[in-house]
Amino acid sequence: MYLIWGSCFAGYAQQSADEVQTEKNAPPELGVTEVTGSGQQDRNVSRVPASLVSMDFDGMKGDQVTDAADVVRYEPGVSIPFDIAGADPFVPYGNNGFSSYRIRGVGGNRLLLTVDGIRQPPEFDQAGGMGRTFFDPRVYGGVEILKGTGSARFGSEAIGGAIGFRSKSLTDELEYSPRPWLLKGSSTYKTADQSVNGLVNAGIRAGNFYLTATDSYTTGHEIENAKGEVDANPLDFTQNHFLTTLSWIPSEENRLWMTGEHFVYDGASRLKSSEINDIYFVGTANTNERSRISLDYLNTPDAGWWESLSGKVYVQHSENNSRNQRNASWIDPPPLPVFDPVTNTLDRTDRIGFEYASVGGILAVQHWFDTGAFEHNLNYGLELGYEHGENSFDREIIQNGSSIPTAAPTAFDASGLYRIEPYIEDFITRGRWNVIGGVRITDYSILPGNDPDYLASTGGDVKPDYHNLSFSPSASVDYQLLTSLLLWGRYAHGVRNPSLEDYVGYFDHGLGFYRVPNPDLEAESSDAFELGVRVDQPKFSVNASAFYTFYSGFIEVRETGKTDATGQLETMLQNVGDVDIYGTELGLDFRFGSWWDVLDGFSAGTKLIYYEGVNRTEDDVVDSVDPFEAVVYLGYDHVSGKWGTRITGIYRAKKEEVSMDWNAFIPPASFVLDWTGYWNLTKRISLEATVRNLTDRKYWLWPNAGRGDHNFNENPELAVQPGINGMISLNISL
Repeated sequence: MYLIWGSCFAGYAQQSADEVQTEKNAPPELGVTEVTGSGQQDRNVSRVPASLVSMDFDGMKGDQVTDAADVVRYEPGVSIPFDIAGADPFVPYGNNGFSSYRIRGVGGNRLLLTVDGIRQPPEFDQAGGMGRTFFDPRVYGGVEILKGTGSARFGSEAIGGAIGFRSKSLTDELEYSPRPWLLKGSSTYKTADQSVNGLVNAGIRAGNFYLTATDSYTTGHEIENAKGEVDANPLDFTQNHFLTTLSWIPSEENRLWMTGEHFVYDGASRLKSSEINDIYFVGTANTNERSRISLDYLNTPDAGWWESLSGKVYVQHSENNSRNQRNASWIDPPPLPVFDPVTNTLDRTDRIGFEYASVGGILAVQHWFDTGAFEHNLNYGLELGYEHGENSFDREIIQNGSSIPTAAPTAFDASGLYRIEPYIEDFITRGRWNVIGGVRITDYSILPGNDPDYLASTGGDVKPDYHNLSFSPSASVDYQLLTSLLLWGRYAHGVRNPSLEDYVGYFDHGLGFYRVPNPDLEAESSDAFELGVRVDQPKFSVNASAFYTFYSGFIEVRETGKTDATGQLETMLQNVGDVDIYGTELGLDFRFGSWWDVLDGFSAGTKLIYYEGVNRTEDDVVDSVDPFEAVVYLGYDHVSGKWGTRITGIYRAKKEEVSMDWNAFIPPASFVLDWTGYWNLTKRISLEATVRNLTDRKYWLWPNAGRGDHNFNENPELAVQPGINGMISLNISL
């Protein structure tokens, strides 16, 4: 590590003395890097004093993005757990698939997930709750990932970071095309789950009107488990994601567009891993759907009070439905003196539904002005939103041919959520200095429905309204020491209010414990500090940072000391978790063609993360924090741009310290090699290919460990990652 740092700054120091003499005046903006899969490319944007990752999916040159995990495969410190349905025989209704992203050890509803600025539905933990992957990333143009607290800019859910997907810019491409239409298509085959995908992008221009559409359809099966010692649970799935935009562009100053989006996933699995002891059949089928309609307006006048004014209104509806069946049969010993055995059967069917709807609007203004020697880029706006969630849980039990009455109350009371969030952020520049200050005010309310049937079935009292007015300030400063050297520091205060499930959630486990709502819940908070350095030279670039974040009042489940009439323990969500997470991140990229002409087109680089997490409440470690991880790559892009290839290695260390309560499998260290390549056969036809796990290693991922609700029944062999596998895509542009 010291040799790498030394070589970078030794080369840098050779020219620094000359640069100091030539840069006494304000220097130009620093070109920061845009991360594209395992590599990086230059992107001329305003300097950003934060750990921000930006990916352009259309320019990733072979690093194919086919699912939510591919988005962050080569971004250490960002992960997304994958839940194997049926890994736990006591919980057959667990959904199969990706759950929610995790950044620097913080995930779930502590991360803000958006699509075109629209908040996505929250994760639900209890009673077979749903994750947050209601999308196919292939329909989007890219993503931005903020590592660390972002409440001042994005809102209360961004206490641990933010992930924002953006739609493809087909309208922009069509606007400047000599032809009034465009049509692109691709077909991808993926061996890991034997899936086939068809992707179509189309558009037409008529005067000032533009109509574009993207459709991605996938059909496939379970992810292979060739390296595991048990068969994967059989799964058949189909997925379709459609997105269309109608735009009106009467002038360069004004744009108006309406976007419609619909995503649906259908999957059915037989959970053979749960067929143990008396259980001879377990099956689950689930459907995820999300739809939204949004209307956007953008005004960028040549002269006026603002440089840009944008507005958005939207309606979004998400739904998850599952049907889960478990059949069992056993023989009781016959009572003496009768010797005929007694055969018992039990069939249990659960039908679980979650619905989440949201309506909102966003107004944003950008205004530039000067005050003496200071230049201001003022951004301010207002976000308004209403959200409504409800749940249904129906359980049918038939034992020995007779129906048995069951009490299966819903997981939470149907309730509404309101948010009013004004914000302001000022970018102040003078010479080499850039100072950013901002604050978001969040007026957040939950209004429980207090449905009489729900209250009667849970035996609960009427829940009061929740209301919280919070302030999320942030401040950052950067200093451009030289044209290619930026030093920066950042502070941000974050707030995360309880979700609907947190505040009015109820869960009756039936054996051992039950969970009741807590009307005294308060917001979680964080205070994040980060320092960084960024170097961008023609020969190499460096991006390094160190951070320390204090989290307070984490909402966690705790026993209350009470029991019900049957002896079950009462549990409740409480603000009891105080956590510190700190660490360092380093990214290096070398462009060898700038050193030696004979190596033009060759590049190499690495990204390293090292995190630690301390649970101050219990003086213990934080299990969600990833162990040390390093990504290294060596790539070549031909000077003609017609073809290129890349080898990427991912090293994941073993989690050496786990919490005192950890009783699940701990994955060993692993090193995995991937190869990617692209070939532009003609101007309009190209091939992309990927081979993952080239050495056919048997390995696991730490984020997937301990995902079972009953860890004593966890089978690590179900969570083994695929052996050598690949993808191939054919792309055609007409």
